[in-house]
Amino acid sequence: MIGGSPSLAWRGNSYSGGEVAFTAPAVRVRDSEDPSGPHLTAGASSWFGLLTSVTRTG
Repeated sequence: MIGGSPSLAWRGNSYSGGEVAFTAPAVRVRDSEDPSGPHLTAGASSWFGLLTSVTRTG
């Protein structure tokens, strides 16, 4: 998706420089240095699967 979504509640991470917004049924990720730029949208189950995988191997 192109363009920012100001109505979403973005949560930042100072370590990675990224931001995440949780919406039903998706999770959106964007670069905090370019909030009006493109962002990635993933299904909630895919996002949590990624987090589980990273946490187990990290």
